[in-house]
Amino acid sequence: GTLTFRAKKGQGGVVLDIDDTGPAVPEPLRSRLFEPYLNALPEAGAGLALAVARSLVRQHGGDLVYLPRAKGKAFRVMLKAAGHA
Repeated sequence: GTLTFRAKKGQGGVVLDIDDTGPAVPEPLRSRLFEPYLNALPEAGAGLALAVARSLVRQHGGDLVYLPRAKGKAFRVMLKAAGHA
């Protein structure tokens, strides 16, 4: 699939939206996407990437969420600017 990245200023930080035109995430797996070792999609590897990415973002005061799409996948990374609690 094709990846598209968009960054914009958020409240006290930055928001990065990542869209992927590849296969959509099946509805039953959406609530479990960030579980370690979950292989949600056929092209998935060990199932650690999203769990590790969310953990790292949260350690820095931000969050990583899945945005449901009818086709493809989308994620949002929210990070706080240095000095913002």
